[in-house]
Amino acid sequence: MKKSITIVCCSVLALVLVMAVIIIFYKAEKPILSQMSPEECVEFIRSRGIENIWEYEEDNGGEEIREIIKKVEDDPNIHFVYGRLDLTRFSYEIKHAVNDYYGVEAETDWLDHMLNTEKAE
Repeated sequence: MKKSITIVCCSVLALVLVMAVIIIFYKAEKPILSQMSPEECVEFIRSRGIENIWEYEEDNGGEEIREIIKKVEDDPNIHFVYGRLDLTRFSYEIKHAVNDYYGVEAETDWLDHMLNTEKAE
């Protein structure tokens, strides 16, 4: 009886370790977005269909875009509130693109919901 429990425990432990290695390997394959150049960050969000980036790209070569990406990597549930609705919307679009890239399901806050509702109308 003790021998079969030991075998089952070892099998479960081995399975967990194999799954952990697979997950780590899978995540390691993707480049970390915030470690890309600002130009590569701009190309990333363009590839995700995010529009109206010219102002943020033009002002500082995409550095502001990379900073938003870094904030989302640090906190996938981050809330963005700026004095300009277009910048707030733009930041939430980047948030969705980054979380999608990493396979993260973040919470939807009230502002995120409102921006998506306005966009659909």
